Amino acid sequence: MEDFKKIWQRNCSSSSSNAKDVIRPLVEDNCSEFVLAHARRELRPARQFTEVCLLPHILERMRKLGLDKLLRLQSYTWPHLAGGAEQGAMIVGASGSGRTLAYMPPVCHAVFKAITESMSQLKDLEPGAWPQGQLGPIALILVPDLGRVRQVSDLCHALLPRAFNEECFTLTLNVPSTKSSEFFLRLLNGVGCLVTTPTQLVWLWQEAPCLRRFSDLQFLVYDDVDLMSADQLEGVQKVLRKIMPLTHSPQVVMVSQSYSSTLMAKLRALNGNPALVIGDIMEAALYGGTRMNVSLVRSSAKVNAVVQLLRQRPPHEYRTVIHCVDDWHMQRLEKALRDQAYNCQPYYQNSNLPALQQVPNSRGVILLCTDNCKELSIRDAHTLIHYSMSDSWSKFKMRHLMLSGNLSNSLAAKANPVKVPLHSLVLLDENNHQELPLLVDFVQLHQEVDPGVVAVAKRIRQEMDKAKSDQQALCSQILVLGKCYDPVCQDRHNVSHLDRRPDHIPASGDVKVQLVKVYSPTHFCVRLLEHMPLQGSWQTLPHPEVQEIRMLHKLEMASTHYWPPVVGAICIYQSTIAKERVRVLAVATIQNVNIVQSDLPVKVQAVDVDTRIFSTTCGLLFQCPESVQREPPLASDLRLLGLVPYTGERSWTEEDGRNVKLMLTQLPKDYFLQSKIQFATAGTLYVRDLVAIVYEDQLDVHLPRLNLAEELVKTTLAKRCEKAANMILNFFGEVFIEKDIGEKEEKDVLEQKLLETKPTIEDASNNQTAKPSVKTKEGAGPKSKKEPIAVLNECFVNCALLQKGDPTSSSRQDSTQAGIDPVNQAQTQSPIPHMVVRPLIYHQNTTTWEFDLYVIGGDYDFGYLNEDSDESEDEDSDESEDEEQNLDDIDR
Repeated sequence: MEDFKKIWQRNCSSSSSNAKDVIRPLVEDNCSEFVLAHARRELRPARQFTEVCLLPHILERMRKLGLDKLLRLQSYTWPHLAGGAEQGAMIVGASGSGRTLAYMPPVCHAVFKAITESMSQLKDLEPGAWPQGQLGPIALILVPDLGRVRQVSDLCHALLPRAFNEECFTLTLNVPSTKSSEFFLRLLNGVGCLVTTPTQLVWLWQEAPCLRRFSDLQFLVYDDVDLMSADQLEGVQKVLRKIMPLTHSPQVVMVSQSYSSTLMAKLRALNGNPALVIGDIMEAALYGGTRMNVSLVRSSAKVNAVVQLLRQRPPHEYRTVIHCVDDWHMQRLEKALRDQAYNCQPYYQNSNLPALQQVPNSRGVILLCTDNCKELSIRDAHTLIHYSMSDSWSKFKMRHLMLSGNLSNSLAAKANPVKVPLHSLVLLDENNHQELPLLVDFVQLHQEVDPGVVAVAKRIRQEMDKAKSDQQALCSQILVLGKCYDPVCQDRHNVSHLDRRPDHIPASGDVKVQLVKVYSPTHFCVRLLEHMPLQGSWQTLPHPEVQEIRMLHKLEMASTHYWPPVVGAICIYQSTIAKERVRVLAVATIQNVNIVQSDLPVKVQAVDVDTRIFSTTCGLLFQCPESVQREPPLASDLRLLGLVPYTGERSWTEEDGRNVKLMLTQLPKDYFLQSKIQFATAGTLYVRDLVAIVYEDQLDVHLPRLNLAEELVKTTLAKRCEKAANMILNFFGEVFIEKDIGEKEEKDVLEQKLLETKPTIEDASNNQTAKPSVKTKEGAGPKSKKEPIAVLNECFVNCALLQKGDPTSSSRQDSTQAGIDPVNQAQTQSPIPHMVVRPLIYHQNTTTWEFDLYVIGGDYDFGYLNEDSDESEDEDSDESEDEEQNLDDIDR
């Protein structure tokens, strides 16, 4: 398999792709040398490139990409798809096995020929004219997500020639995220390959319902059709009924990781001569009628389970093969079966040639073997018993190659039913029970599984997820949509203690932030500048730049390499420019902690410069001083809650992020962002709106310039989705509930302590003889029938609870008490009147006079009370000078 080392991978935009950037190594274990190919007639594979009927240009481009060898999967699909109309195919194989290249060269071949014929017709037409009926794409390729759109588009660019003028004919086209007249003009002029997702195709039809049929459509491809939801496929079918040509049926290609009889029936309805090419031997076995059972037994009860199956399926009627992990287990099993009067033929790893020659003639005898005996060429077995699991998933799949000679062809003109039923029994014990979830997921795609086994698999999966919950970042789809729709996603999908909000992150109120980086239209990296708690006033947070300068000196002094890396720890990453703090997210398996591995892969997340997640090695990580580790992160994530892509996609495109970044860079230089916090998690603030505030020189005030959330909706980049917002809240609800319970317990303890001190307070109050010197007006006091001592005790409890909820208020008042005169201090501590309505976006001016504030598109009144603004100008000027003095002290 060393010859098949490269395939495409997208690293840049499709418009400026480099051929060297669209290939990546194939997964060797997924490139099967054995393929099951069924059709109405026998399929003859191509043995070399010279036997493939493709254009010389495409073959040359593939050689330059390093794709100069044929895989078994492609050797069957290329000749079949190149046969023309009615030659559809379903391609089944694992990811990374060359499935996309199994259909892409024939598709590009057909597109190039169609474009050449259209260009030849232009010579006979008047200038500016276009052939009649020329409309839409020649090939329509549907992929499940935007990442695959970029990858497949790059591969099309790499294989199609650039000899044509794309001003009049577009070789590869993608559906934009917003309405674009240029896109529809290119679609009307003609397209080679239109690569889109099901959601984008439905959105395209909704934006242009009068779109005519694609008369030149020759190929309809579903790439990774198993990753598309039922709703997506249903929406696609409705659109295809409107745009499919009436004169002919295009060639349909379906690419999947698993076989589906439902999809195969749809393929056969559209194409009269379909082919089924399966590069996964285990998938082929289940397609061919094999019944697979998964049993959980103890190690001591395995022999009884084997004997029970042998009684149901006698070896003299069903050829039986039992797989063991090594020769030692094989010897023990052979002795146990001979005691039960069963004839066995063990094939050890050191067996000689005479033992190998006896294997084909061993009818009625149970064959015992291991995974390391590849010279065994058995293809007509009926019963497989997996006494022990393989040490890899690929080896376990290859065991089912022994059943391949008895698989039936459901596409043949005269399909022959399976004469002898095939059976595969998997025995799992306490040593390999972790394989159960993967097996259950696989088997459930084809047949029903015992509910008890499914329940055990679910419990094992939850335990495994909980064990690795601290070793991966949260899934990006959950953070945007509240749910993950990718069945093969490797990120974390459950909350943990690492998601709880730290003390330095505000939990509620309003914040002013400084933008650092734009990751997507709803995901930003920011630095906190000021915070206004609920029913409070603006509080200046520690300045990020000052903290960064203070830490840089300590970071530069770090020279000790960090080993061993621990998940969740703070360390120092040495980049090509400078050193910065990072948090460890995931660590590869460490064989020996006593041996330092400088090349050990580690996934980390930056905490100061920005919040990017990237992979590095231990050789670039250094020990972080404890004093620097205790410093709170300077950067935080900020996400707009309840905003999803307008087209219905599950992720944002890079172009969407660039558009939002351009939108923010067009603002004046000294702007800041302001918003109200909905809730906060570890390092992430969720907000509803994000308003850009700018300073107006002429008015000497700060005014809102841009409401980002409303602008995204207005420009059809995003749309509101309360369902997604509620799902995100429900996902993080466990963290919030646990925290609320902890805070309630602390409050209960505090109240109990205060109640215990109540008698002491009452005794002290009874000894008081002095009366208060300040008399309140009649009716101004609280209308309560409680005793004064009870009211005093309740006041103590409330004050203690308020201090518990805002621990920074007391320390901040102590630090600034010396610099504030008694008059201003009394004004600062006065409560907010009950009649004042708190707006969503607050802004406090640097001066003391107040004004009306208007937020773009908002429904709230931002008028402040001006009753005392003209009473004492001298006091205002003194207060302004005191505030400037305090700001200078903070900067120092």
